[in-house]
Amino acid sequence: MKKALRIILKKGVVLLAITLLLIGTLCAQDITVSGTVTEESGASLPGVTVIHKGTVTGTVTDANGNYRIEVDKDAVLSFSFVGYLQQEVSVESRSVINIKMAPDLVSLDEVVVTALGITREKETLGYAVQELDGNELNPSNDPNIINSLSGKIAGVQVTSGGSTVGASSRIVIRGNSSFSGNQPLFVVDGTPVDNSTTNLDGGGGIDWGNTASDLDVNNIASVTVLKGATASALYGSRATNGVILITTKKGDKEGKRIGVDINSSVIFDKPAYFPAFQNEYGGGWDGSEYIYKQYLENNPGSNLTYNEYAKQFSYNYVDGLGGGVNDSWPINWGPRLDAGLLLDQWSTGPDSPWNSRPDNIKDYFRTGVNLENNIAVSASGEKAYGRVSFTNLNTKGIIDFTDQTQNTINA
Repeated sequence: MKKALRIILKKGVVLLAITLLLIGTLCAQDITVSGTVTEESGASLPGVTVIHKGTVTGTVTDANGNYRIEVDKDAVLSFSFVGYLQQEVSVESRSVINIKMAPDLVSLDEVVVTALGITREKETLGYAVQELDGNELNPSNDPNIINSLSGKIAGVQVTSGGSTVGASSRIVIRGNSSFSGNQPLFVVDGTPVDNSTTNLDGGGGIDWGNTASDLDVNNIASVTVLKGATASALYGSRATNGVILITTKKGDKEGKRIGVDINSSVIFDKPAYFPAFQNEYGGGWDGSEYIYKQYLENNPGSNLTYNEYAKQFSYNYVDGLGGGVNDSWPINWGPRLDAGLLLDQWSTGPDSPWNSRPDNIKDYFRTGVNLENNIAVSASGEKAYGRVSFTNLNTKGIIDFTDQTQNTINA
């Protein structure tokens, strides 16, 4: 009996010793890790989540960016915070681990400029908004920024003024909402700009362009389009048709101290195609051979030749103002061209060859040239930064006497 009791006691002591050894070993493996989480500038980051990877054990940093957590000495700590890259650090028996979080630039790209220059995350907006970087406008090299927006923003319809130099362009967001005044409000660096067309003669015959065409594309940093009345509530009734926010380039606070940007471009304009005009009959009325034969049948005693008949009865077109015989009539029913006729013509004089000129419309146009040169100087210092830009634009239209020179200075 005593021997059995001794055996039981020995086994109990061994088990107790093993249990105490395991507890001591486990307790020896747990350590307390503390530290501070900051951003790149050194400012503390409160609310950073600190997790013992692979477990549910975790904590968050306090108002001063400090944290404290008990983990295994071989644990891996994971640090995460909205707008910053997640970091993982091995403890390796260290008791103090300080972390500097790097910003997540991909997330910051979704921040857009809204009304009054306020920046907000795109996902938090309750209305449609689309942003376009200024570099996406430059490849088109169009002097009018409105034409540069064509095809780049959903729901935006641009009606170009055509090939006329300095012509206005019309822009509408999501179609027309009224019988007049459907263009959106332009806001340049917080300043509202009216983009209505200016026809100074009052009759609509001369297109002097609109205000947006005066903006230099080389100075634009970004374009944000706010669609709908809700998006433009802060700008009042003028923005019922939407708002186009334009932010111009500024000096770089954190960039190089002095920077020089030079841009040059040359664009040639030429008409691509022409309507198919007939070159078989010239101007006038009742000048065809068929009408001439009818004339001879009705006047059997006449000995007029076709050339004499055409000169006398074809009502040759001169200037549309009565300079010829009834030249207000349609001008494509005259005598046959290239038939050896000699007729009186306003452009070539009396008894000149009645020949076709198939390239007369084509020769009316010339090759247009759009030459642009831009230079911008930016500088940054400890207390100030800025940017100065100069652009020279020389445009020669495809029609004579439609040249334009424009100099733009932006500071």
